[in-house]
Amino acid sequence: MIKREILPQILHWVGKEKILILKGARQVGKTTLLQQIIAEINKTKPSVPTVYLRADDTGNSQYLQSTATLEEYLKRNHGFPSRFAYVFIDEFQTIPNAGLFLKNIFDAHKGRLQLIVSGSSSLEITKNTEFLTGRSIDFDISRISFREYFNYENESDIQAIPLSRFDEVALFYKTYSGSMDLRFREYLAFGGYPEVITTVEHEDKKTILESIIKTYIEKDIAGFLNIENITGFNNLIRILADQIGNLVNLSEISTTTTLSRNTAEKYLDVLVGTYVFNLITPFYRNIRSELTKMPKV
Repeated sequence: MIKREILPQILHWVGKEKILILKGARQVGKTTLLQQIIAEINKTKPSVPTVYLRADDTGNSQYLQSTATLEEYLKRNHGFPSRFAYVFIDEFQTIPNAGLFLKNIFDAHKGRLQLIVSGSSSLEITKNTEFLTGRSIDFDISRISFREYFNYENESDIQAIPLSRFDEVALFYKTYSGSMDLRFREYLAFGGYPEVITTVEHEDKKTILESIIKTYIEKDIAGFLNIENITGFNNLIRILADQIGNLVNLSEISTTTTLSRNTAEKYLDVLVGTYVFNLITPFYRNIRSELTKMPKV
């Protein structure tokens, strides 16, 4: 299993009076992290119930209709509220009025349960967490970093070396240069999705990547976010992917894709909000210039 560097940071907050929110793109390992947290709790606190529910599973939707239905489920199956419980909700942003739902449970049962939830769309998560200010700790779950990937492939546990210790950095590179070059080319070719990394055959890696794209388009874009012009949206992705590191000229992009400027801006927000691209603003001492000049993708 790939060792995630963010796991100890999350575990630090387990057992404290905060809702823990794991945010990140689909297939970056959020569910695996939830399972690892559950395993750690079961090991250190075997008598404390851990409850795992997928919000996008129709079989669980009846338990997540309201605070009352979840309370009844926990009461009947896990001895709540006389027993403290850890409640894990995967893809929580699919719950109607999810932020208010979590707030009500947290406020009603503070000290008797801890909510640990995950979500795949920062657009919906941000909209749903306005009720959770001061009640939650957010963790951004990225794809596998190169160091995590390198440690997994080499079965090692190499930690970051500060550049100030240059002799140590030089010795490390001299020792591992061949392996690093090979691994880095592979990492650049296939990226940091955990399932892709743990798959051996290149053709299988490509198939898994295609499946992730298909799921993203069908579930997040066409379904959950109700993007109507899928062709225009896909064309926008192709154009942006072709100009990574370059300036984003919205007028030019809207002309090329035949999308209106407002629609192109909306789709850009969706792409950033679903962790496909980042837009980096230029550095100016004048903040107005920084906000109005073209960003890079």
